[in-house]
Amino acid sequence: MAKYLKSKGPERRKAKRKLRRYLIVSEDSKSSLDYLRSFSFNPKLVEIDTEGGAGNTVGVVERGIERVEAARKEGTPFIHTYCVFDKDDWSLNRYEAAFSKAKQHNDLTAIWANECFELWYLLHFEYRNTSIGRHDLCKQLEKRLGTKYSKTDKTIYESLQDKQQQAIANARRLYHEACQEGAKFPWRINPSTNVHVLVQKLNELGESINDVKGGDPF
Repeated sequence: MAKYLKSKGPERRKAKRKLRRYLIVSEDSKSSLDYLRSFSFNPKLVEIDTEGGAGNTVGVVERGIERVEAARKEGTPFIHTYCVFDKDDWSLNRYEAAFSKAKQHNDLTAIWANECFELWYLLHFEYRNTSIGRHDLCKQLEKRLGTKYSKTDKTIYESLQDKQQQAIANARRLYHEACQEGAKFPWRINPSTNVHVLVQKLNELGESINDVKGGDPF
C-alpha cells in the first residue's frame, strides 16, 4: 500500500522528481480519513497529502484554501484539492458557506455526506434514499457488518472493498435523485453524498499508474 502523507502544515521536503500532487482535507482524523488513506497508488509518481482535524464544514474548506495557496507559493502546487465534511447537526447557513467558498476555486471540490460519512459505508450494502440520522444509520451499518462499528476501525476499507462498485452505483443513483429533488443544492437532501467522486478519482490514480510501463506519463 502506498504511503499517504499525514501533514500538519504546508512545510515539506522537496521531491526528487516532479509528482502529481493532490490534497485531501477532512474534518476528522479518523473514520473517513483512514478509509481514504487505504487506496493504493505509486508514490514515485503521485503524492496524496492528507490532513485531518481541520474543523468542520466551512472550516475544512478554508483550511484547504490555505494549504493550496501555501503550496502554490512554495512552487509545489496541488493538481486538485478535496475537502471532506459531513452535514451532521451544523446549521444550514454554516453548511452552505462551505459550498459557497469551494465554488470560488476551480481546483477544489467539496466532498460531502448528509448526514454523515457512514452513509457511504451503508451504500455498499443497500440503496437508501429515505431520511436517516447518524445514530440510526450506524445501527443499520452494524446490522450489515455483523459487528459493532467503530470510527477508529482501520480495516473498514478492506472489509468493504469487494462491494465498492455497488456503493459507487448506489451513490451515483442517490446523487442523481438528490439533484432532481434539490435542484442546484443536492447536498441539502438527507440522505445524499458525492463521496463516490473522490473514490473514483483515487481508483483512477491507482489503475492508471499501475498500468505504466516505463517512463513518466504525466
